[in-house]
Amino acid sequence: MSPNGSHPIFELMQNMETAWEACKLARASKTLDEAITEYKRWYKRLPPCGFDNWCTTPTGGTICHNLEPFWGIGPYHLAITQELEQQRDHYYTQDALHFETADIQ
Repeated sequence: MSPNGSHPIFELMQNMETAWEACKLARASKTLDEAITEYKRWYKRLPPCGFDNWCTTPTGGTICHNLEPFWGIGPYHLAITQELEQQRDHYYTQDALHFETADIQ
């Protein structure tokens, strides 16, 4: 090892990061049907409305993770909570909540 070179661990870490990203891409859903099947397997429920618009994006998992706490709260209570929060000082929202319903078979 050269005293002026970087430590070998940094190269190993970079190689593992590259391998991990390749593995994630190889295992990722390629079609909407695959994504729906994987969503049902992972979250034990049907995907939400609009799933087809964002399921194939790299942030799909992040979106699910961020929404997870809200699945136990009904739409009515979420709307009431948002209305109450909007009345507080220093609160800003870009748009009001709009609830969409869908028939899931």
